[in-house]
Amino acid sequence: KNHVKASKALDDFQNEQSNEQMIQMDDDMIPFDAKKNKVYWSILTRAEMDGFPGIPVSCTQEVLMVWDFLCTFHRTLSLHPIDLDNFAAALIYKPRDRENDESGAPLYLIETHLALLRLLLNDVSSDSWWWSTLETPESEAKEEINKGEADNIAPTMKVDFAAIVDYEEDPSMTRKWIQALEDVRTRRANAGGAIKAIVKTAVSLTCNPFVKSYLRKAMRGWKGSDAAFTKQSVMWLIGRVREARPDLWGKQLDASILKDNKEKVVREAMLSMESLDEGEIEENNLEEMQYGDSEAEDSDSDEEENEVETEEDFSQKPTDSNAKVSNREEDLSAPVTTNIPTKPPPHIVDLLLPPYKPQFTASLISPFSWSYVVGASVSRILHRYKRLRNEVDDNLREFRDFKPLSIGERRRRERIAAFRIFSECVAEKENGSDCPIEAAVDHLCSGKDYLTLSALQRLCILRVFIEAAYDTQHVYQCIQDNINARRTASKQLENEERRAKKDAKEEAANVETAARNRLAHEARDEFL
Repeated sequence: KNHVKASKALDDFQNEQSNEQMIQMDDDMIPFDAKKNKVYWSILTRAEMDGFPGIPVSCTQEVLMVWDFLCTFHRTLSLHPIDLDNFAAALIYKPRDRENDESGAPLYLIETHLALLRLLLNDVSSDSWWWSTLETPESEAKEEINKGEADNIAPTMKVDFAAIVDYEEDPSMTRKWIQALEDVRTRRANAGGAIKAIVKTAVSLTCNPFVKSYLRKAMRGWKGSDAAFTKQSVMWLIGRVREARPDLWGKQLDASILKDNKEKVVREAMLSMESLDEGEIEENNLEEMQYGDSEAEDSDSDEEENEVETEEDFSQKPTDSNAKVSNREEDLSAPVTTNIPTKPPPHIVDLLLPPYKPQFTASLISPFSWSYVVGASVSRILHRYKRLRNEVDDNLREFRDFKPLSIGERRRRERIAAFRIFSECVAEKENGSDCPIEAAVDHLCSGKDYLTLSALQRLCILRVFIEAAYDTQHVYQCIQDNINARRTASKQLENEERRAKKDAKEEAANVETAARNRLAHEARDEFL
């Protein structure tokens, strides 16, 4: 019974996932005989449909993706799955007489948007994008300061961290040795040779004697090929330096804020090192560690000298604190100092929203006002995606040692951000029309009717919601439960198969033993 139950559970799971596990086969892999299968081949190669009426052919895959998401997570969304044809018909629905027709949008679209709103607003991830339009460079600086990226990494030894961050060093040189040490994050703890080469490169790049002393002291914890001590020490150092010196990466902060932040990080670093055992004092052994092994370090670094000298110099012109730009005009050639995109202009719906994130159970979200809340939510999600895209651009340029983008280049990339994220926007771009997502957001946030949107604009709104839904904890938990259920069913089936084989083996052994005993008795009787 357990074997039958486990087999049935596995079969049910495989049937639910059959659409995702279908093997795609190219036409050239199908055996073809022009004489025998001429009629069948002509029918097989002729597609029943190449798109949906009212929707560009290039957006067919987006329609399939949205429909598949709604059908796959219909239990999480509390939706009843419908056929693909009915879903496409709901997207392209247009009332014949808009003035006298009071039926409104298709019921399935209303239920879908309400279900997605409930999923997003009740999830913790919505806090990251609902307030995104209120972010400013000042709030970003405070967020960067309070983030504390090295809090989860414990120090390995005592060091005068104040001397490390107070030492006057060229900012470009500081960035170079920090970027060199960043490669340690991607290395395993047992990759001793690679980590050793990275640390030696950083020692050759920096002129800070306290950093050199710390790195050489971190190398003393080497145990064969195990570099876990060195890796943890390096990650703690770069995390604390990044936290104490946000100005190294183009953050424009007041001198007082930067000083307070540095003192705060130094104080936290000293408190975290109080639990360590008393060891050697860094200042007393500084001269010994700096000059005692200089010949060995020079000989080791000679092999990497050519490689280090051929790297492109990372030059970032410091911004002049005395230069002031007017509020209305900005220098488009100046480098960007923040990844926060341009704040969208407020609409009527934004002015009518409460000063807090609306709950799904509130009277604000109803079958009569859902479209306006949808427009406001999509506007905030797009603003959040633009910031994430800016962060990716800045990190890539920082990793490649490229100059930061100018304000004009950043504004140009923000205008085409939707085309870089959502592929269905290209269909409208080819026709010379405006971006369908931004046009739909302006339409809904201005208080206009949902039915006047085109089918492509409705599809874009659903795509934005689905992209945000993939970041929610509910969908993640659903996927994780699905994986765990499949793993449990597979283990149960394996256990039942193993048990069945064991029982069959024992039964065969018993049958063989009984046969041997019967033959022995027959032989004895015949002998007697």
